[in-house]
Amino acid sequence: MTDRIIHGGNWYIQEINQAHRIAECGLPDLRMNTEQLVTAGGFFAFDLPTEVAALSFEIALTGSHEDVRSRFGREAGDWTNFVYYERTKDIDRNQNFGRVVMITGLLNGVSNPRIVGKRPGVTRYAGGSVWRYLDMVEGRVIHRFDFRRNILVVDGQDITGEANRILAR
Repeated sequence: MTDRIIHGGNWYIQEINQAHRIAECGLPDLRMNTEQLVTAGGFFAFDLPTEVAALSFEIALTGSHEDVRSRFGREAGDWTNFVYYERTKDIDRNQNFGRVVMITGLLNGVSNPRIVGKRPGVTRYAGGSVWRYLDMVEGRVIHRFDFRRNILVVDGQDITGEANRILAR
């Protein structure tokens, strides 16, 4: 087991580098939807995981940028590509690692900045309606979600492969 510390993150929205604008980076929280299962005559309830909950995330940029803001209001199919790059450092081994998260989704919200004098506020962008999600560390797939193809990969293992094969018969 190693200890890794995040030493920075950067977003690209479409092909636009946000490095000099970023106030805060936020990746989607990963959660499972559950359904409560109680057996007949059972004394216990069990939260049965059913599917991965819809993903959403927030990016906060200093100032106001029409090249990002103009991504708001689009419909499914007119996707926005978000790419997150992260540098982590293993402090036990003094070694750097790269993480890349690629998201295809929509910009579903814009919270405009509050200005005090000449001090710029941050504009908060809500990303969601995630169609595809890919999380890799040093090229190894940690998670892959693809709504269209019904693909769920966890730690390099295709969780949905067998189910998709059975349903395709």
